[in-house]
This record gives sequence, C-alpha cells and structure tokens, in this order.
Amino acid sequence: FLIESRRFHYLSDATRLVESATASAGDPGSMLVVGDVNYFARSEDVASAGTASAGEGGGGVLRSRMQGSWTSLPATRDEIQALQDLHDYVLEWSTPMERLTGKDATEEALRAAIPDRAYIHIATHGYFEPENLPSLLVNAAEAERAVDLSEQRRAVGLMPGLLSGLVLAGVNAATNPDRHDGYLSAEEIQHLDLDACRLVVLSACETALGSPRAGEGLMSLRRALQVAGADRVVSSLWKVDDRATAQLMKDFYTQLWQRGMSPGEALHQARLRMLRRNRAEFQDARPATWGAFVLSGAWR
Repeated sequence: FLIESRRFHYLSDATRLVESATASAGDPGSMLVVGDVNYFARSEDVASAGTASAGEGGGGVLRSRMQGSWTSLPATRDEIQALQDLHDYVLEWSTPMERLTGKDATEEALRAAIPDRAYIHIATHGYFEPENLPSLLVNAAEAERAVDLSEQRRAVGLMPGLLSGLVLAGVNAATNPDRHDGYLSAEEIQHLDLDACRLVVLSACETALGSPRAGEGLMSLRRALQVAGADRVVSSLWKVDDRATAQLMKDFYTQLWQRGMSPGEALHQARLRMLRRNRAEFQDARPATWGAFVLSGAWR
C-alpha cells in the first residue's frame, strides 16, 4: 500500500501550500467531545419514541443509516472514554473537556458548545446522499407520497450542503416542531463559529464526501467546517466500522498528544498500526478499516 512508503496531505486549494503556520494541534486547549448518542430520545423531549439505550448493539455496526433508522454505536462510548482518560490522566491539561452524550447530545447543545473550542471530536453517524435522492430531512415514506419532488431537488441544487451532515440525539423520535430535527447539515455547519478551532475530527461515515460545484470544488462537511474556520479536519471517504474506527481514533490521539506528533503524522502512524495488526491477526491488511480517514487543511 502507498501509505507504507508515502505520506499524504489533502488541501482544499493550492493556496494552503503558502499559508503561514497556524496554531499547533498539540498544545493545550478547550475540547468538546460528542459520542454515545441516543438516537431514540433527546433531553427535555416529551415526545421521544422508543427506549433503546445508546450503548446497545453488537459488532460490525456501520456509522451510517441502517434499515430506515439510525442504530446505536456502542464503540463510541469506549472511544470518548479513551479521550477522557488521555485528557485527564496523561496530558493533565488545565483546559476543560466537555462531553455531550446520550440524550444530551442534541443539535441545540452542539451548536451552543462549539464556539471557542480548540478541539472538537464527534463520534456519531454521518451521511451523504447522491443528488438524485431526496434529502434525509424528509423520510422515505413521505418522499414516496410526495406529489412533486422537483422543488426539493431544486433547493438541493442551490444548497448542496443539505446533502451531507451529522446525526444527533433524538432523530428516531417523533418530530418536535419546537426543536431542531437532530440533523446538522453541512449547510448549517458553515455558519457556525469555529475560528478558534485547531482540529475537528469527524469519527463518522462519509464525512469527506460531497457534491462538486463549478468554481467551488467539493461541497462537503469537510469543506463546511473549514469555511466555518477550522484549521484541520479529519474526515472519512466511505462507510466505516464502529469498533475499528474507535480503535483507530484511540491510536490517533495517542500519537498526537502523548507522543507529540503532528496531526498528519499521527493519523499516518495510526493507520499503519491498524494495517499491521490486521496482517498479524487476519493475514489480511483490511484497508476498509483504516483507509477511509484523511486529514485536510493546515498541513504543517
């Protein structure tokens, strides 16, 4: 595999090659971590439907939509606990780390917590829909009953950021007109304040995918976060396995903070470690488990 002999940096445009160095992604800073999300209910939501715990589920779960609803991601609980332990007992930073989990990992809470964070880690479902499909903001049954989807498709054509996003607490519950719907789209993300953010990690499916636009490039979650001000973004190119992703993220942050590597080198080494473990355990490199995640943005 090429990563065994080469390192890769992804740039949103060529001007990034000559930009001055941005703030280091290894220095102490306020951190926000989202994970172990309860997709069946949200805090202070009396109209929640279903009682399943966010920790239920088994192996082989993908961080994307399954059979019309969003399934729980049990490995994200271990993933964010590993970050908590690293933050509290290894780094001993005086800067705070806030966790949004379970019913509290709502769209409203995430929007409110993002400003002034140096690091943001979001472990949840992600989505990207081809342009010929209706947006996930309208469910499949409603889409089939719709008389005319032309207006919806026209809106997506004007705002391609509606095609990709992150999934938060309560999306499987009954819709509450007084609350956000739990889908944080790329269109919405680009209007958030991430000017203080050195690194965003999207530990989710298909977060690097987007819709190409002439003169604009790829309109995606990764692009939206950089428009909002984030220096660096780790995102994925395809659907990723829940448990394999959790292990990759633990390795990434260990290399980044405990061993002092740059974000690009930390991700490179984390992917190599998983490749070698796979070969030793399965006699197969299994690139699907490590190849999806890429770093974009400040490359130094």
